[in-house]
Amino acid sequence: MFQYIDALTVKLAELRAPGVSKLDSEFLRKEITTMFSGIQDSALRTNIENRLRSIEYLIPSLKSLFKDLRYLEPAAKAIKSLLPESSKGTLRHNLRYLLTRMKENSLAVQENEMSYSMVVGCFDDLFDLAIRELFLCAMRYFAYPANISTKKDMNPIKQTLNGPKRFLGYKLRDLAYRLGFELPTAVDNYEDPVERLLADLLSSLPKEIFKLDSNVPLNFSRSFKEYLANSIITTPSSTHPPITTVAMGEPLSRRSGRACGDPQGDNDRSHLFLRKMHAPLSEFQLAGYDISSFYVKRCKYLAFFGAVEVPLAVEPTRCDVQEEEILTNESHPEEANDLDDMTVDSDRVPQSSPTTGTPLNQDQV
Repeated sequence: MFQYIDALTVKLAELRAPGVSKLDSEFLRKEITTMFSGIQDSALRTNIENRLRSIEYLIPSLKSLFKDLRYLEPAAKAIKSLLPESSKGTLRHNLRYLLTRMKENSLAVQENEMSYSMVVGCFDDLFDLAIRELFLCAMRYFAYPANISTKKDMNPIKQTLNGPKRFLGYKLRDLAYRLGFELPTAVDNYEDPVERLLADLLSSLPKEIFKLDSNVPLNFSRSFKEYLANSIITTPSSTHPPITTVAMGEPLSRRSGRACGDPQGDNDRSHLFLRKMHAPLSEFQLAGYDISSFYVKRCKYLAFFGAVEVPLAVEPTRCDVQEEEILTNESHPEEANDLDDMTVDSDRVPQSSPTTGTPLNQDQV
């Protein structure tokens, strides 16, 4: 069949999801003769059409691949900012060295912004899940046009121009620490992220109009923390977003690259979590006419990371601690001394940590 594929065939098929979108399915049915004009056998053409219209993911191309790398670049850069500055090699390889705090082959799975469950498994499987969780978190926080800036501003924690972006960088770091990654310590790691956010917001006011004391009143700071924690939107893991739409869905122009992070899809952020991204299509409503923005993001994620079975929780899903406790306590690792490569590194965990030099326990290998 490959000898019948040309540039026009690719152009007509790329980024369509005919197995989910009725609109795409009907389009390909009408264009099948044009797409495979070199095939004279009607039975063969019908067979190709049926197989093509059963595809339940966005049909990729080299063009869409390179555009989607740009979509994931800010997320990868944000995760890379968690590593020691001296780190070399691929992002996955470096993170594997840092996953030294995982205890008893168990991993926290984030169900939403405030809730976690525990799963168990072998190190390689749990490390793969931890990588996916970090990228999904970074996608929620940074893979949107409003948060994309110059390459010099890719490190969300160290940059100084965008206080909310730095705050999200702290939250990404807190998730990494909860997952078991041994992060390098630094002076600013001991800074309260919420207090820093409040200071950033206040300092952004024009000094010609506002005369603000550098010491924020304690009761004001406490009230701000409580307000912020109570304002976090959480969606139950059992609630699935629609992957199809009643009317027109995502146009081709928003199915690849940074455009698929369009602000119109901001509601998707509360659903970009491990279990929802890997839920089978049978758990979603498929009665719609076209594909949703969530479905586009799900396809992009699965195209790079692939399918995986997320283990069942060994404990009921729960909200372990309040958000402010996570930010102020678990972000400090006191108890321990470019989208580079998405392939699985099958090497064993090294026998010592590159950041501390201390031997690893056998159950960490």
